[in-house]
Amino acid sequence: MRSLRIQADSLAAIEAATADRDARKIEFDSKQKAFAEQATSEAEVQEAKLDYEQKEAVLRNALVQREKYLADVDVQALKIDKMQLSAGGCTVKELNIQKAKSSIPISRMERSRS
Repeated sequence: MRSLRIQADSLAAIEAATADRDARKIEFDSKQKAFAEQATSEAEVQEAKLDYEQKEAVLRNALVQREKYLADVDVQALKIDKMQLSAGGCTVKELNIQKAKSSIPISRMERSRS
């Protein structure tokens, strides 16, 4: 559980992916500008664009992975909570909470409370 929480709380992968993406964006913008001034080829611009788009995908994947880790932490926490529920030394294996059915009509219940 602890290692799962560390992974979920870590922003290292997201920060690294963001830095890579930002660097590729700067390179792409630079190549576009150079192409406009006829200082580079269209192929170089396309290559820089693809590099940028690939790093953007890596960043999205890192964000999704973090969300998965957070969801896994929530699932583990629920499992632990369920295991910790106990009554008289017995562990509760299943907890079923349903709305109770009353044999007394609501109108009678309200009158008896007054």
